[in-house]
Amino acid sequence: MDPADLAALNIHPSMRLRIDHYLERFAQPGALTAALNWYRAMRPPAVRGPVTPPTMYVWSTADVFI
Repeated sequence: MDPADLAALNIHPSMRLRIDHYLERFAQPGALTAALNWYRAMRPPAVRGPVTPPTMYVWSTADVFI
């Protein structure tokens, strides 16, 4: 996605400065790829335990994606 496309989104004014900061940074050649590669290089833990906090799932019975 082009940074101009992101800037065209309907964004709350209170978030505009923060978003503009990131758009400027990620518009630099290779910056977005480098940021995404940092996350791609992360590996999940070898052992995953159960989810211990109370967790609730909410969805509609008419949700076509579930």
